[in-house]
Amino acid sequence: MLKKIQNRIFQKSGFTLIELLLVIFIIITMASVILVNTSRSRMKARDNRRKSDLAFIQQALEMYYADKHNFPDSQGKFRILSYISSRDLEFSKYLSSLPEDPSGNIYYRYARCIDSQKLKHYILVSTLENVNDSDYGKPLQGFWSTNSVSQNDRNWLNSNYGTGKDYNYYVSSD
Repeated sequence: MLKKIQNRIFQKSGFTLIELLLVIFIIITMASVILVNTSRSRMKARDNRRKSDLAFIQQALEMYYADKHNFPDSQGKFRILSYISSRDLEFSKYLSSLPEDPSGNIYYRYARCIDSQKLKHYILVSTLENVNDSDYGKPLQGFWSTNSVSQNDRNWLNSNYGTGKDYNYYVSSD
């Protein structure tokens, strides 16, 4: 009887190395799954913010056009939106604040073009991070897909807009 009590007192209790490694592996796997899902959600949230920012700017451009019968001048180039806002103080009145990209690394760009019939068109471009988004790299449509676009704008779009390029999302007046 004394022998049994001594064995129980001195018997080592605890986890084996294999059990500890298995628990650590499970915890690391769960943490990585949570981290991936969280970063994917943040990416989608930034993309949704970009889309709503461009919709907000688009609404301001339409109100500006309704009052002025023109869109702010981009001087024949794709301009960073803050440049347009600082040059055309009238346009600034239509925006309570100038939206900025949520990542801070990308600028919203704007261009205005007048076609051969003197009709005015604009385009706003940004970048989406989620390549699976249905709007990612969507082909240009309307006026911006025609040969009526100025050579400067066409060159810029060919170089900078599309899947895998700096800018892959747009809204326009068309």
